[in-house]
Amino acid sequence: WATRLFAERFRRDNRMVSFAIHLFIDAFPASWMKAIMDCERRPKPAYFAYRDALEPLTVNIRTDRWKFFAAEKMAFEFWVCNDTHAATKNLRLRWQIEENGKVVFAQQAPARVETMRATFQGFFAPRAPQVDKRTTFTLRLALGDVDTAIEYEVFPAMPSIRRSANVMLVKDYAAYRR
Repeated sequence: WATRLFAERFRRDNRMVSFAIHLFIDAFPASWMKAIMDCERRPKPAYFAYRDALEPLTVNIRTDRWKFFAAEKMAFEFWVCNDTHAATKNLRLRWQIEENGKVVFAQQAPARVETMRATFQGFFAPRAPQVDKRTTFTLRLALGDVDTAIEYEVFPAMPSIRRSANVMLVKDYAAYRR
């Protein structure tokens, strides 16, 4: 998760010239969290996240939060990261929200793909749906055969707070109990 987060962040920064994983191969059989391959050269899950984030043409979803309450406005940024010299025209950006594998929302728009740049495509800011219990949703973004997805959770609406509730600040709890 962390490897994907920082690699995608660096891909969106057009001023970034280069970046790398500090330790590619783990030297310790007990495993070290900073490496993306184990001591026998088998890829760890972070290897695949890093590889996918470095695709020459990829899409990216950025958010600061992954947990929301019902009816709350959610904010997601859509990006296209292109490390190639090709700026293909007529590409469409497609996104959808899934609940338990079922598509509950889908939309598309023309994509702006610039050569050798990460290009901001816009905000997607829907309201979180009404739910009865904690529910996981998947937001999927695609550009042609390139796609990415993130999961986020929605909780039932927060209960309203009574305005007439009495609140007391106790400075010294031991003295208060006497």
